[in-house]
Amino acid sequence: MFQHINQRAQHYFNNKQYHKAIKLLDVPDLPIELKPNLAKCYYYNHQANIAFDIIKDLEPTTELLIDQALYLNALGHHNSALDIYNTLDRSNPKVSFNLGWHLLRQGDFSAGFKLIQRGSELRSWGNEYIYLEQNIVDATKRWNGESCKNLALILEGGLGDEMIFLRWANHIKTLCENLTIYCHHSLLRLLTNAGYFCEPIAALKSAEYDYYCPAMSIPDILKLDDPQQHVVFPYISSFAEPYIARQMDKIAQGQKKIGVRWAGNQEFEHDQFRTVPKTALTHLGHYGQLFNLQLEDNDPTIPNCNAIIKDWQDTYSIFANLDILVTSCTSTAHLAGAMSIPTVVLVPLVPYFVWACESQPWYNSVKIIRQTEYNNWDSATQELHDYFKNNFAS
Repeated sequence: MFQHINQRAQHYFNNKQYHKAIKLLDVPDLPIELKPNLAKCYYYNHQANIAFDIIKDLEPTTELLIDQALYLNALGHHNSALDIYNTLDRSNPKVSFNLGWHLLRQGDFSAGFKLIQRGSELRSWGNEYIYLEQNIVDATKRWNGESCKNLALILEGGLGDEMIFLRWANHIKTLCENLTIYCHHSLLRLLTNAGYFCEPIAALKSAEYDYYCPAMSIPDILKLDDPQQHVVFPYISSFAEPYIARQMDKIAQGQKKIGVRWAGNQEFEHDQFRTVPKTALTHLGHYGQLFNLQLEDNDPTIPNCNAIIKDWQDTYSIFANLDILVTSCTSTAHLAGAMSIPTVVLVPLVPYFVWACESQPWYNSVKIIRQTEYNNWDSATQELHDYFKNNFAS
């Protein structure tokens, strides 16, 4: 009976219908071995406190302790979560991957990156494991940081990750004679216009090179101590399409131009935690003309940029004409940071690793406003409006 119920709940979970999965599993006689599944459903349903309560008294296994740490971290109890990870065996890639995030949060950049790369064993970090499995790259040709002739730099992860780790491309150019960058096709026009020699990632299979470098491993390969080491900003410097500037100027009519995006791609795991209330950003219209970068949202009161944006070169052109960008979406924040344009990024209690450490900023032009209470953006919203009041009020 419960096996069938668990299968149905798994179906709902996979389709992000967490409330339906909870309704099936949250019954008085649920077997102990299924309680962790119920806890996961509550966690993804923005109820980490209930998730933690469900498993806190179960006989502790490594997996349950990892889940406990995950739920405590989500609630903002980062040090309590770290205490749990420090009791566990680091040979477990889940332990190392999560512990790496905590070390990065504490400012231990080198040690944090060495551990967080273990996520590749969980298929949660980069894409190198895919290229190795499919024999697209040869492990014996993995670059070790020494000078060489022909080097293939493979941008990997999501689009935001590709823009993050591109930061070291210009430094790597000094360590080889020829550098070819392999990237997602939607970035090709932008990065080529920015002066990089790029090929689509699909071309990697037939590429000729002496060594390859997986971009998300650069900090470990080069033994870096800081995310801005060897980086010169802006490291994405292209040209802005004049017709886009004219359209934006016509709409703004002399007002400050403010780009807003309040949610990331909901298809990605955990992205729902980065969604902030839309009104928190639309209220910024008091300080200038808003431009809607939430392309799927057709709010008639905010000019939507979906008719303009065909690829990231068009996005660049829009950003180049903004006075400021406000976003909770990492890919837009990373492009803006790479361009060195003023940006405010709103991050949840458990931010992406780039935003985790206060003392080691990844960008010079990005202000981070942090959520301070689980499931509540009120204080972050107030800080955002105070920032605009102090800097943009007429």
